[in-house]
Amino acid sequence: MTEHTHEYICPYCMAEMTVRHSFADSAMVHKHRKCPACNNEMIHATGNVWNIRYHLEELQKAIADVEKREEEKGE
Repeated sequence: MTEHTHEYICPYCMAEMTVRHSFADSAMVHKHRKCPACNNEMIHATGNVWNIRYHLEELQKAIADVEKREEEKGE
């Protein structure tokens, strides 16, 4: 039996999940993967998980900076 491996990452809490499956189960693999840590939908990591993790963390920092500046303007 040939197995495939898929990696998923949660963009909210950065949890990672690896799913191994056979061809028989392949139709079910990409259906709504929920994060076991925070229950948000995980994204399929088609490339290097560490690269994706780095870019998600950088995006979260940038968003936090913008939100902080918006709060300071509102005060």
